[in-house]
Parts: sequence; structure tokens; C-alpha cells
Amino acid sequence: MISRWATGAALTASAITLLACGGGSDSTTTGPGGVTVLPSGAVSLTAGQAAPLSAADTLKIDAGSTGTENVLILVDTLLNSSASTVNFSIATSGVGSPGAVSPPATFLAASPEASATTQAPSGPKLDMAFGMRLNARSQARFRGGFSTARAALASRRMGPTALLRSVASSAPQVGDILSLNVGNSDPCTTIQKHGARVMAISNQAIVLADTLNPTGGFTTTDYQRFAARFDTLVYPLDVGNFGQPTDIDNNGKIILLFTRAVNELTPANSGSYVGGFFFGRDLFPTADTPTLKGCAGSNVGEMFYLLAPDPNGQVNNNVRRTGFVDSVTTSVIAHEFQHLINASRRLYITNANAFEEGWLDEGLAHIAEELLFYRESNLAPRANINLATLRTNQLTVNAFNEDMATNKGRYRRFLLKP
Repeated sequence: MISRWATGAALTASAITLLACGGGSDSTTTGPGGVTVLPSGAVSLTAGQAAPLSAADTLKIDAGSTGTENVLILVDTLLNSSASTVNFSIATSGVGSPGAVSPPATFLAASPEASATTQAPSGPKLDMAFGMRLNARSQARFRGGFSTARAALASRRMGPTALLRSVASSAPQVGDILSLNVGNSDPCTTIQKHGARVMAISNQAIVLADTLNPTGGFTTTDYQRFAARFDTLVYPLDVGNFGQPTDIDNNGKIILLFTRAVNELTPANSGSYVGGFFFGRDLFPTADTPTLKGCAGSNVGEMFYLLAPDPNGQVNNNVRRTGFVDSVTTSVIAHEFQHLINASRRLYITNANAFEEGWLDEGLAHIAEELLFYRESNLAPRANINLATLRTNQLTVNAFNEDMATNKGRYRRFLLKP
């Protein structure tokens, strides 16, 4: 039996879960929480049980009778980024020849099957259904209105863009506060205006932060980093594979809005999260035409909405640690940018009559995430990538955790239940 006993050493984890154990023990008693207390006083956990540890705690392993074999797997439940690491020191006494001892692993690639449904270790599960529902609402609302929207754009009767409605110039400056609709229930009639401060401007992006976002989130430097990653990584990747987006607001840039409106989509005390969304309504005119009622809720511009950090759980009591949000955001940007490219090109470039079929649009957005994984890991498709390859270096580990883990998890579930 593998057990543990808190007696003072150095661990940074606050909660450790025992996932697997083996061995045997002698007579026992039951302690608080239903855990087993061995004669030595060590606390013995069965697989799946957890107990808190402070920075001054150690683990004691009671191996049981002679001849037993033991495996100890520790999971730090408070890690929220694949870039974080925790070191554990292990010492033994009274044992025979040890078997293989693996180094501490704080990443998904060490055991991908165990946590393939999460985007990052210890994080909530991505809510995939929201995007599909949103796409379905857009399909229904704008069916039959594509040609009229094209005519409105050609005659410049789109109505004022979000930028022109809120600042005197069409070229906003860092620090400006814009007024945008973040409502998402009905594409055109749900209007919920929030102020959004311009945090960073790059060659291809305008990064905004909702003025009502929870405290303790990203810094100005973080927003500048997202703008740079969009310019140098996501934009060339998505445009190279899916095509050039439109520019109906004539600003030459894509708006990335980090807003609590995304956080609010997740019910209170939930184990899931929405990473962001693109809303096709923002490509449609606000002005009425003889054949199409204007979409009053449209921001009339190329933009998408992203999850805001919420380290204290101010929105619906759902904690979204800054490190976790940081680790998932770039892949969400690649995903949502594909949606934007697809919708804007069908509407104003290829002259389609409707948005892309939902299943195909979503599939292409996940391909964008996979392409991002290859770009960030320096790997390539059709290379028979296995676990050993993923564990080659921290670069590939991080890329898998942040860009590919959720796709792999969905594929595994499909194979289990086609």
C-alpha cells in the first residue's frame, strides 16, 4: 500500500491526488475523511483520493510487507499552465533494487489519456457546444440576406462601425475607450454595450479589454504579447491556409476583444468554460435596406471575443486563473480567426448565399488549431508523432498542451464510441 504522512519538507503544491498505487499493509484504522491510517501513523490513500499538503509537508510511503511493488503518481491540482513546473524530491530506505524512476512530470504529454479532455493541466473542460449553437443562430437569422449585405457594402450603406461610433477618428489610439455590443443571445436584438479600452495596436490587430473585466487579469505587456503573436504567428498561419479576410470597417486590422461577456456564458460553479467566439452578425449592416432589416446589434467590423482572466471567480464564481487563460488563448484566437475568415469571404468575396455548414466550419477551425500545433512545435503532419516525440523537449510539450490536447481528446472519445 502506498501512503503518505505530513511531517515537514518542501513542496509547493497545495493539493495532491494519488492516481495509482500498489503494495500491501497491515492492520489499519479509519481517519478523517475516510482515509486509512496505518500503524506507523502514515495516511494511506486509495486511487482517486486526495489530501491537502502545505509547503512544509512531505510524503511518507509505507511499502507494506516484503516483496511488494509500488507505483506513486502525484498530480498537483493547482497548476494552471503547462509552462509551470513543480519539483519533488524522493528518497527511499529499506528497499531492494529500485525500478525505473521517472522525473517529475507536470504536463499532459506524460499521460495524455488521463487528461486529454482538458486544454491544460488542472483546467476546466472546454465547452464545445456553445460555438455550434451560436453558428446555428447566425445561420437562421441571416439566411437569404447575403446578397443584400453585399449591396449595402458596395454602396457604403453599412452604418457606422463600432470604431466610428465611439471615437472621432477611424484610427483609434492606445488608451481610447470604444463602445461595443457584447450581447450574444440574439444576433441583432440583444444589445449590451460595454466600454472597451484599446490596450495594444499592431500591424494586424487592435487588442481591446472590456472595462468591466474582473480584476487581477492581463497586464499591458500581456496584451502587447497577444498582438505580436497574432501578427507573427496566427495571422500568417490562418491567412496562408484559409485566405485573406475582408476589411469592411476599413481599419486594416482585426479586433480582439477580451471581455467578461465570454466568462458570463458559463453557468455558476461550472467545470467547463467557453474560450471565445466569433459572431457573424458583426459583418452585417446596421442600416435597413429595402430587402433586409438592419442588424442593430452588429459592430460592423472584423472582430471576435475572448475569455478574460478571473483569478478570484468574480463572474459566476468560476475561477479562471491568468496563467490558464494565457495558455489557451492563442489556440482560441487561431480557431475564431478561421471562423471570421470563412464567414467574411463567403459573404463578401466568394458570393455564397449562406454561412459555411456548421460541422465543416467547426472542423476547419480545429484544423487551424492543429496547424498552430505544428507551427509551434516545429513538427509536421504525417510524421507518425508518438508520445516519445511529444516529450522530446518542453517546446513540443507546451505546444501539445496548448494547441492540440482538446482535439486529441475528442478524437479519442470518437474512437471509443464512434
